[in-house]
Amino acid sequence: MRGAITSWSRKSRANMCRKLAEYDYNQMFADGRTPAMVTFTYPDDWLTVAPSGTAVKRHLRLWAKRFRTEWNETPRYIWKMEFQMRGAPHLHLGMAFPAGTGKSGLPFRQWCSGAWADVVDHPDPEQRARHLNAGTAIDIIAGVKGRDPKRLAIYFTKHAAPNSTSSKEYQHIVPEDWLQPGKGPGRFWGVAGLQRATIKVEIGRTDYINARRIVRRWSRAQAAYSDPAHRFPTDVNPRTAKVCVRRADSKTGLAAVRRVSRRRHSVRKAVSRAASRWRTTGLSSPRNWPGPCPSGKCCRSSERRPGPCRPVGALRGIR
Repeated sequence: MRGAITSWSRKSRANMCRKLAEYDYNQMFADGRTPAMVTFTYPDDWLTVAPSGTAVKRHLRLWAKRFRTEWNETPRYIWKMEFQMRGAPHLHLGMAFPAGTGKSGLPFRQWCSGAWADVVDHPDPEQRARHLNAGTAIDIIAGVKGRDPKRLAIYFTKHAAPNSTSSKEYQHIVPEDWLQPGKGPGRFWGVAGLQRATIKVEIGRTDYINARRIVRRWSRAQAAYSDPAHRFPTDVNPRTAKVCVRRADSKTGLAAVRRVSRRRHSVRKAVSRAASRWRTTGLSSPRNWPGPCPSGKCCRSSERRPGPCRPVGALRGIR
């Protein structure tokens, strides 16, 4: 079961970039619409209306419902949540807004400001008035950058997801008020109204056989079959296994154990190599070797220090 999301990481950014590259953005460019980056912010007293990440997601869902009612169409956008220096959250939406006016007779810019202020609905009239005037911003993405789906995805990830060395990495630091149990940020990004890009191609028998062979080889590479002598010889296990690995801190010298993923066939090969090396040397265990390894292939061969040594890769990750 997936645990609660409490922070933004390099893996989160990599997953977002990979997923955003899988969607078909041509749906947003219907009727020659102009792509834009829409930003939603919160008032100065933002904790009153956004005490948790759940409240922010609720505001975005309510805004999408108002959009569907106003423009009589399904909203299509990608969104990303970040934080300002003052700790307040804000949302980036990559979308192509409709031209003309909606049911209320207002253009999109004017309607968007009013709809977002109504959704947030700050109880203080002064805060609400300020939020109505400065709660939204629209940045037009001009040129080929905005029309090409791949470049649009790259533009959005660069605009809304700086890397760990960026000066805007503070935008991913969760405020202390959201670190309490039940008030976490939740998801940092998402997609609405878009479908993954798919294509159907009719191929001949020869191409089908070649494709089937490739898929079969790929499937075998992704899995490890069990021992033929086992009770279930055709059972297929995942290609990786969780194993415990010991790592020593270079500063303190203390050893720590952490769980990592290892390819199953790589683990079996390591065991086989270690067993073969032990039989060749006539030693029962690498821990009994006195001093530097005579073969020069151990983990201490470069240091040439006395003491127990272990062959490189021997039983690595198996405890």
